[in-house]
Amino acid sequence: MVCPKTDELMPLAGRMLDAKFRLVSELGSGGMSTVWKAENVLVRRNVAIKLMHPEFARNPRTLARFRNEATSAGRIGSDQICDIYDFGKSDLGPYIVMEMLVGQDLGDFVASRGPLDVDLSVLVVRQALIGLSAAHSAGIVHRDVKPENIFLHQPAPGRLLVKLMDFGISKFSAEVGEGKTAAGVLMGTPEYMSPEQTEGAAAVDERTDIWAMGAILYFTLVAREAFTGRTLAAVLLEVTMKAHKPLPELRSDLPPGLVAVVDRCLNKDPTQRYASADEMYEALA
Repeated sequence: MVCPKTDELMPLAGRMLDAKFRLVSELGSGGMSTVWKAENVLVRRNVAIKLMHPEFARNPRTLARFRNEATSAGRIGSDQICDIYDFGKSDLGPYIVMEMLVGQDLGDFVASRGPLDVDLSVLVVRQALIGLSAAHSAGIVHRDVKPENIFLHQPAPGRLLVKLMDFGISKFSAEVGEGKTAAGVLMGTPEYMSPEQTEGAAAVDERTDIWAMGAILYFTLVAREAFTGRTLAAVLLEVTMKAHKPLPELRSDLPPGLVAVVDRCLNKDPTQRYASADEMYEALA
């Protein structure tokens, strides 16, 4: 793993993982893991491998979160969920085997194109809501829905299939004792967290994901987040205490009905939001 002369990490491209996955090229890297394009040499199939950095594998909490991503997505069974094939451990660290996606995540897409056409925004969010509905039906609350976790997959030229990803901090709401998070522990992405999630992730339900979908729809329409700040504390203050800037002040061509959908999703009182992903899906029709 480490060069004996320089102490630098040796390149991983070309290495074998568990004697069957050949790492081809790095697709992206995050704080805890790196995603690789790989080939299952036994069946000649391209897959994506999410490889946890070895230093994090020694932490039981982060390892449990990593395993949770595999078990959560694997039990949902929806075309709008990134498929998980396997979970394993190796000398290179724990890893998840996922379907190989072609395209880019929604965050990068909006960053490169700016505000999206209304039809495209609604199309993407409605497809994501199909996956979210399937997760909720399986008793799973995602708790970290954000543009970077919505992937615009192109299984064939000209065809779009939206995939919901990264269930690492999801909550198994249908099982007693699952998804318990200590009060005061911040889990999620602040710009897309609901007010109730900022107070503790253990007690949230499906409506916290509805808030996030509203925040994502807002982001796709104006290419800026509904709640921002220079510090974490400032963002949390925006989320919990302040109203989002009205969409018509940022973009004049939005249908009033669409603005109303976003406003309802971003209501700070969860009882005033859509009760389910299906209800939001129909409202966007």
